[in-house]
Amino acid sequence: MTKSSVLRTACIILLLCATTAIAAHAQTFTLLAPFDGTNGTSPGGVIQGPDGNFYGITGEGGLFNAGTVFRATPEGAITSLYSFCSQNCTTGYSPDYGYSPFANLVLGPDGDFYGTTAWGGTASGTLTTLHSFSGTEGAVPSGMVLGTDGNLYGAATQGGANSNNGTIFKITLPSGTLTKLYDFCSQANCTDGGTPDANGPLIQGTDGNFYGVTWYSGNPGNCDGCSTVFKITPGGTFTTLGVPGGYSSGGVVQATDGNFYGTGALAGTLFEVTRSGVATTLASVCCYPYGPLIQATDGNLYGTTFTGGNTQECNGYGCGTIFEATLPPPPTLLTLYPFCSQTDCTDGGGPMSALLQATNGNFYGTTNADYGQYDAGTIFELSTGLGPFVKTIPTSAKVGAKVLILGNKLKNASSVSFNGTDATFKASESAITTTVPAGATTGSIIVTASPERALRSNLTFRVMPQLTSFTPSSGPVGTQVQITGVSLTQTTRVAFDGVSASFTVDSDTQVTVTVPTGATTGKIGVTTKGGTATSTTSFTVTIPPAPQLAVSVTSAPPTFAPGGTGSYTITVSNTGNEATSGTITMVATLASAETPGSIGGGSEWVCDLSTVTCTTTISLAPGQTFNNITLDVVISSDASGSITAAFTASGGGSIATTIVTNPT
Repeated sequence: MTKSSVLRTACIILLLCATTAIAAHAQTFTLLAPFDGTNGTSPGGVIQGPDGNFYGITGEGGLFNAGTVFRATPEGAITSLYSFCSQNCTTGYSPDYGYSPFANLVLGPDGDFYGTTAWGGTASGTLTTLHSFSGTEGAVPSGMVLGTDGNLYGAATQGGANSNNGTIFKITLPSGTLTKLYDFCSQANCTDGGTPDANGPLIQGTDGNFYGVTWYSGNPGNCDGCSTVFKITPGGTFTTLGVPGGYSSGGVVQATDGNFYGTGALAGTLFEVTRSGVATTLASVCCYPYGPLIQATDGNLYGTTFTGGNTQECNGYGCGTIFEATLPPPPTLLTLYPFCSQTDCTDGGGPMSALLQATNGNFYGTTNADYGQYDAGTIFELSTGLGPFVKTIPTSAKVGAKVLILGNKLKNASSVSFNGTDATFKASESAITTTVPAGATTGSIIVTASPERALRSNLTFRVMPQLTSFTPSSGPVGTQVQITGVSLTQTTRVAFDGVSASFTVDSDTQVTVTVPTGATTGKIGVTTKGGTATSTTSFTVTIPPAPQLAVSVTSAPPTFAPGGTGSYTITVSNTGNEATSGTITMVATLASAETPGSIGGGSEWVCDLSTVTCTTTISLAPGQTFNNITLDVVISSDASGSITAAFTASGGGSIATTIVTNPT
C-alpha cells in the first residue's frame, strides 16, 4: 500500500453514547423486520443493550449511503441512530468493510457502545471519534473486544509495517491512545499469518490472553488455506497456536472445555484447536460458514452458512442456513433453519454475521443485502426452547469493579450474588448495575428476579486476584513468605519466577508460601480460578552463608620424564561467605605411572603418604588459604604420553576437584 492510499484508507474507532435510559424445544423462526435503506443496508450482527433493545451497524444505507448505527426493538422496530459521513466523512464511513459489515459493536460496563469504521478519518446517539488510524498502525480494523483491563483490543486487516498484512492493536480508554501490539508477517515466509479475519473479532481467553485467526499464512506443506489460530498476550507476545487450514473465518470461540472452535469458510469445515495447539478438523459444514460461532447455554455451538439449505433458491446453491453443532466432539450438525423459506426471500438470505443469544434464550441475527423486502437485509429471531439467563459485562473483574448485568424482567429483583456472596445493586427492567463485592469468588452470578424466578449467568464470572504485598522481600530456599492481596481464597498455584511452590491459603487476603528449590530471583505469581496476578516487585532468592572450597595445583617440572620425579604444589582456599568448620580433607588420586614419594603441609595439615591424604580441623575464614601441600612423586620408567592426576578437597558441606595433566 502506498502512502497516499494508506491515507485514503485511514480508519477510525468510534464511541456511541446511548442516550436511552437503562429502564427500559420448539423451533420457531420469526422475521422481525426488513431493513429499508434509510435505516441502513447490509447489517452486521447485533448485540443486546442495557435497555433490552438490539444495536448494530450497517455497511451501506442511511442518509449518505455510508452506513448507519441502528437500534432494533425485540418487536422489530428499526431506528437509525447515526448516519455515517454526516460530518463530511470525518467520523468515517462504511462501518466495517465497504458493504456487508461483519464486526459487531462492543458494549462497555459504562453502557456505551464502541465500534470501528473501515474508511474515513478525523441513539438518538452522540458519536465521538476516539482514534484515527494511520496506515502503519493498521487499516480497515475489524471488531474489537473489551479486555479485562478496561481497554479495547482488535485487529486491522490491512496496513502495518509488513506489506499491508495487518496489525493487532490496543485502544486505551478513555483517552483513545492506540498502541500497536503486533505486525503480521513479521516472521520469515509469513508463517505467523497475514490479514487477520475481518469477520470475527479477537476474543479474550480465560487465561487473559487474546485469540484470533488469520485468513492465510506462509506455512509450508499441503494445507488447504493455511490459516492460523494465534495467541497474543496483552503485552504483545505473539504465538501461532495452530494451523487448521481452510481459510478460517469468523474468529474462534473458547468453549467451556477450554478449547477453541472455528470454521474454515472456503473449505467448509468445523475445527478444534486445543490450548496446547493441536488442530483437528471435526466436521464438514456446507456451505461457506463465514460467520463466527457462538456457544449457547445448552453447551452447543451455533452459526450460519452463506449458502446451502433451500437449493430451490439462489441459483440452486441455497441462500444460507442457521446450524447447530453439538459438543463434546465429535459433533452432530443440525440445520435449524434454511433461509429464503418465505415467499420472495422476505426472511432474508446470505447471513455472514455472528448470531446473538439474547438473555431471553432466543437467537437473533441479520441477513445480507440483496435479500429481504427491500433488498437491504433483515433482522430475525430463532427460538429453540432455551431458557432465560443473565449476561454480565465484563465476564471477569476485580473486587470493587463495576459490572453491568443484562436480562429480562429484572426491575423487581431482590438479590444479586457472586458465587454466593451478596452484592448491592440497582435494577431496571432490562439491566442491573452492581460492583464485585468483597469476598466474592469465581463462579455463577445468580439474580433472584422474583420469588419463583432465579436467573443464572450464562458464563462463569471470574473474580480476578490482586496482590498488594509480600514479606519478607528476600530469603533463601525454604523461607516462609506471606503474600497479601484480594480474592485469594481460590488459589491454585503460587510460583517464584515460574517455579511452583507449596502454599497454604490462610484467608481471602493472605497466602503463605515456601520458597521452592530451584527458585531464582523474580516476581511472584498467584493463580486462582479467576486468573493470575503477578507482583510488581521481585522476590530476591538469597544464597545462605556457607564455605566454598577451591583447589589449585601447580606441577614441577612442567614435563614429567619417565624414570624421573615430579612435584605438585596444592593450595586449598575458602571462596565462600562463611568460615569452614569440622574436618577438611584433601586427597590426591594419582595416575598408575605415579608413585607417591613424600607429602606434607606444614603445621596446618596432617598427611598420610599411604593414602595420599591430608586433613585439617583448622577453621578457615572466607577469602583465606591454607598452607600449601607439597606432594613429590616418582615417574615409572615406562610412562608415555601424558599423566593425569585429580586433587579433591571436601568438608563442611563443600567439595572441589581440580584435574592436572602433565606430558611425559
